[in-house]
Amino acid sequence: MKAVKPPSQKKSNPYKNKRTPNKPVHPAPTKKSSEQSHRRLWLAARATFGILMSLAGIALGVYAFEGPPWPTEPTFVPGSPSFGSPFSVPFTITNKSAVVDLNRLEIRCGIATKIQGEPPAGGTLQQGEPGHPAFVSVTGPHSQLEATETRSYTCAFAQLSIYVGPNPKITFAEMTFESEYDSWLPWGGRKIVRSPIFELDTSTVPPQWKPASLK
Repeated sequence: MKAVKPPSQKKSNPYKNKRTPNKPVHPAPTKKSSEQSHRRLWLAARATFGILMSLAGIALGVYAFEGPPWPTEPTFVPGSPSFGSPFSVPFTITNKSAVVDLNRLEIRCGIATKIQGEPPAGGTLQQGEPGHPAFVSVTGPHSQLEATETRSYTCAFAQLSIYVGPNPKITFAEMTFESEYDSWLPWGGRKIVRSPIFELDTSTVPPQWKPASLK
């Protein structure tokens, strides 16, 4: 008898019937969708610009009618001259900020002057040097200068008793002010600023204080 061969079995391909998942197809951006995206960006930019312009307008309005809405240093302006001691002339001090107060304010005036009495009995008193004033400090309670507030201040030098003889003559005199107050920043500590120098113009009658650059 002849041997019967078993029927041959073909090897199956495991990848033959496996379906490849369909890849997502992203539609190409159309001209209309691109225009819509640009329009949204333009509207957002215009709205942001409008908000910024509104805030700037409010800040300018406050600055024009009330003062700057940020912290400022105190400013000093000499008062009207008098025939008395020029050191007794009160200065006007102002906090120009519309929002921020100057808390625990302390003011010291700096004096540079030379006063001569009439010879032969007269003497000479010199306090500081031109451009290098000596500061007169008076111990007292701290004060507060509120936003937009203005008040009068007289240098403590006027409280000193000075006698150099009859008909004293002021050869030169300069005055400046040093202000110390709390910083508006919580970690800022104490802030110290110095005003411009004022010079006594003895060519006028009576003599008057002027900013050094305007004498």
